[in-house]
Amino acid sequence: MTGWNPETFKDDVLNIVLTLLVIIVGIASSVLVFGFRPREVKFFERYEQESKEKRREHTKSLYKEVYKPLSHIFAEPNPRTSYTIEYIVPYVSKYGQSTSITFNELPHLERGMAHLCSGKPYGGIYKVWEDALTQKREFNDLHLELRQEVKKLIVQKMQERFSLFHEHKFPTSQEVQGYFYSEGLVNVIMYEIASLLQYSELKPDFERHFDITDWNSFDGHWWLLEREGHKLLQIRDPWTNEDADKLTTTLIEIESNPQILQASKMLLERHREIRAILMRFRKEIKTLVDQINDIEDIITLLEANVS
Repeated sequence: MTGWNPETFKDDVLNIVLTLLVIIVGIASSVLVFGFRPREVKFFERYEQESKEKRREHTKSLYKEVYKPLSHIFAEPNPRTSYTIEYIVPYVSKYGQSTSITFNELPHLERGMAHLCSGKPYGGIYKVWEDALTQKREFNDLHLELRQEVKKLIVQKMQERFSLFHEHKFPTSQEVQGYFYSEGLVNVIMYEIASLLQYSELKPDFERHFDITDWNSFDGHWWLLEREGHKLLQIRDPWTNEDADKLTTTLIEIESNPQILQASKMLLERHREIRAILMRFRKEIKTLVDQINDIEDIITLLEANVS
């Protein structure tokens, strides 16, 4: 039996302490692993479920607010912008009212298009959409150029045939015999040309559907000539058959101008191209809408079975 050795006591104590530390660390690690791991797993499962729900709500929002309305998009002239073409979509307001709005008024449009642009499976849809926007912009640029040319001819010929008339500007004056509304005359002429080009059997006819009304204004008595809601001119003296003949001849001359006709034919062809490309886009976007519908049906079915 050996006695107590002061020289080795410190080393023995240090070895015992190190051994105990290893044991304590091992036990603590086991407790941490088996005690907290279920909480960690539950946290990540809950996070993943919430992410799925957010992604699903995000998809449903884009479906309702962007893709579904775009699957019914159509083109129509907008009178607020001199009858240039606008892309219109049906829309249901938050109050449940059905209406029509321009496509760029759709909530979340930018986010929906960014999703189409960035997603590889949707690259084809976005390409057709870009083409549709390009076609609309080019059409409207050409349309406005044509309107300007028609307006120049109107001002020129009206001043020749109705020398006492001024192009309409406020305020009115007692010395002015009459005014003509160049914008109204442009609208009527371009509509007439489009009808003639679409229905070749029609003949120029500006004598029909002229509405004449009279009223007393602060500066005297006036007669107003309108057609289909467009103001054409106003005159102090009663409108005569001679006046009607002069106006009809003027409008037909402008309508028959070769340059105006050629530009109008090109616009009509562009309009047909726009309708064709919108049909392509509607078909492409409807495929996406149908896919989202199918996914929603599957998820609803699964949730019903689980519950």
